[in-house]
Amino acid sequence: PAVFQIIQDALAASASEHMRSCLLALIDLSVECGAFFRAQVDTLVQACLAVSSAESMDEQVRALALELLVSFTESKPALARKVLNLTERTVPVMLSMAAEVEDEDEWHKNVGDEEDKDEDAETVETGVEAMERFLLAIGGNRAVPATLPILAARVSSPQWQQRYAALRGLATLVSTADKALREHIPTLVASAVRLVADDHPFVAWAATSVLAALCTCFSPDVQADHHAEIMPALLALLSANSHPRLRARAAKCLVDFTTECTEDEADMLAVYADDLVTSLTTILVSGAPPQQQAAVVAVSALASALDERFLKYYAALIPGLVQLLQGAASSGTAAGRVLAGHTMECISCIADAVGTEPFAADAPRVMDLLMALHQQQLSGDDSQMGTILKASARIAKCMKGAFVPFLDLLLPSVMAYATLDPKLNMEAADGTENGDGEDAEYSIVNMKGVGKMRVSINIKELQDKALGCSMLAEWAEALQEHFLPHVEASSRILVPCVTYKLSEDVRAAAVEAIPELLRSIKAGIATGAATPQMLHGLWNAAWMELAKASVVEPDPDAQRSILESISACIEVCGDGCLDAAQQEQLIVGMLRPLLEDHATGAAKEEDEDEEDEEESVMMAVVELLCAALKTHGEALVPWIQGNLLPFYGQLLAPARPAGDKSAALCVLVELVEHGGAAAAPLAANIVAACLTYAQDTTPNVRRAACYGLAVCAGKAGAGFAESAQQALGQLHAVVAAQGSREEENKEATDNAIDAIGRICKHHAATVDTAQVLPVWVAWLPLTADEECAQASHAMLAELIEAKHPAALQQAGKVREVVQAVMAQDKAFAPQELKDRLSAAVAILA
Repeated sequence: PAVFQIIQDALAASASEHMRSCLLALIDLSVECGAFFRAQVDTLVQACLAVSSAESMDEQVRALALELLVSFTESKPALARKVLNLTERTVPVMLSMAAEVEDEDEWHKNVGDEEDKDEDAETVETGVEAMERFLLAIGGNRAVPATLPILAARVSSPQWQQRYAALRGLATLVSTADKALREHIPTLVASAVRLVADDHPFVAWAATSVLAALCTCFSPDVQADHHAEIMPALLALLSANSHPRLRARAAKCLVDFTTECTEDEADMLAVYADDLVTSLTTILVSGAPPQQQAAVVAVSALASALDERFLKYYAALIPGLVQLLQGAASSGTAAGRVLAGHTMECISCIADAVGTEPFAADAPRVMDLLMALHQQQLSGDDSQMGTILKASARIAKCMKGAFVPFLDLLLPSVMAYATLDPKLNMEAADGTENGDGEDAEYSIVNMKGVGKMRVSINIKELQDKALGCSMLAEWAEALQEHFLPHVEASSRILVPCVTYKLSEDVRAAAVEAIPELLRSIKAGIATGAATPQMLHGLWNAAWMELAKASVVEPDPDAQRSILESISACIEVCGDGCLDAAQQEQLIVGMLRPLLEDHATGAAKEEDEDEEDEEESVMMAVVELLCAALKTHGEALVPWIQGNLLPFYGQLLAPARPAGDKSAALCVLVELVEHGGAAAAPLAANIVAACLTYAQDTTPNVRRAACYGLAVCAGKAGAGFAESAQQALGQLHAVVAAQGSREEENKEATDNAIDAIGRICKHHAATVDTAQVLPVWVAWLPLTADEECAQASHAMLAELIEAKHPAALQQAGKVREVVQAVMAQDKAFAPQELKDRLSAAVAILA
């Protein structure tokens, strides 16, 4: 209490220097031992808010007071959440600081919307950054009920500064609360679109930032559901009459919109493409260089999203882009080199979108420019090397074998990057600057018996090494068999890097590369240029490092990537690629510890991101087991049964999270589908588990259970027959339930319908198909789950071909279904299925 009284006294006396030293000491204490404040949390909060909201106080002191509060919240979030109305008291202070913005000329002159050129008032950025850290620590979703009303009130303020601050806060909230805000998306979009047209450009800029956050954090739903509101707003900002900086901001927001578009949204995006390309072309032709850069990046994103639909713009855009690239590359300025890099990236994205034939005529000229840029980067400033090399990978994918001569020229520099071996340097921390140059990063550590030591490493070399490794992966993916001559040399570099200790980025690039190298060999085997021995030789070498990495990797995201890489490798190498020792190592050495820790680990408070990370790792385990079962079948069942099933049984407990139940059900179903006779004794219990959760309230759990019943109907034989009637009743209830065809439920419902069809097909002697099948036909077509759609529509073809009464007596409905299937894309209805249905439906005539 005495410490906080000193702060209160200093505040009353406006003693800034005294308060600064006191706050700095308390910040260090909050980081190292936040629990020290346990008994005085309320006093701490009150003192921090009093100082940070005092506009007469020195800016740095106000920032330090807020830093103390945020640091404490980050250090002890559970303790901070217990403070009464903490969010309601803290957020307004942060917003008030963000509202101390001034309309300065420099902001308007920044026509490219370049963040590094902004010189916002320190207080503004202090408020915004503190709010982001505070919400992440306290939990964005937990903060929504308290924060959203505060922001909503200020968004409608007559003062532009308040609207600006509220929108900055709203963009921050969107980026930190991915669940609790979902129901508010329509309102948020409407507010942001309205304020994009605000009279004050600062407000319009901040509103565009909200749209960008919504497009990123709630994709692709925002794009699919609200494009009719968002796209006209962005097109208005892109127009020549708009504020120069807002044109660039709109182009950047367009990148956020299009980058997150899936194939399903491409047709929607094509509706706006003409106007978008026209607006962006205008900026490319007449805009200032910073605006041109924003427009070039937007064209790149648009081309990638539209894919082959971008072909109609190719002939009009490429000449101007090549001219822009030539001018930027010859400018001799750092800004010109950046623009040249982005322009080359744009051309490569367009080439990747339109394909080999349209790009063929321009490829030699473009590659000459790319090689010139590459040489320019080698001989001087190499800041754009990554952009240029990644552009080369896209062009390689387009040119295929014709790219090989250029690869031979590019490869030496990439190999040099990948083989870099930056070392840790250790020296006494005596207060002098370390001698490792501006690219070095260091930390001070206190070593027992030695004292304080400065440990440093060259970060630039680590980044270059990661770039080299990732480029080997990208070229292998793009060139397939054409990369085969370089696989051996690449693998000697990449396999050891899977467990490289000094850089997560290097490890990630190497992990991603291994399946691509294997695919390159596999493609070479198909052409006779490689042998199976080459494939299994690389796989056995890589397996040892991947298995080791899966155990020692501390980061959940990186661990998930390793498991996914192993899955991909097993799929590429195929049947029998794991010998008995490797199977044991997979199940007992790798997966059992992961699963045991997850299932039986001590309860601990986790934030939402940690929960999502754990769920993603568990689903990666499912995918790995699926790949292993597909390629090793019965041989793997005893290992799984003895080591993993007890823990999956725990994950099926009613109190476990939905993600755990989904993961467990998926593994059980894979056992039935691929485990053969070895899994037959398990079938009855697996069917029972699926029946338990077939009507679960969570769509993903319900989907997994219904899919499980479909698989068991076809694979479990007698183990399913006695449950067939019960399964039909539950599956019918799923389909007939209110809201079953709503977006979040559609996939589960498709799985239920597919399961009913499979029960009728495989257990006709047990169920009344004459009663069930006419209803089943009436539920078609399926439109949400690709696998279910293909299976069910193929079964419909069988019914028609067999002249089954369920098809003949509903000929009109069957024709409607077939017509709808004909309109589906190949993922739902391959051409072979369409041809079969087309021939079968003639029987109904």
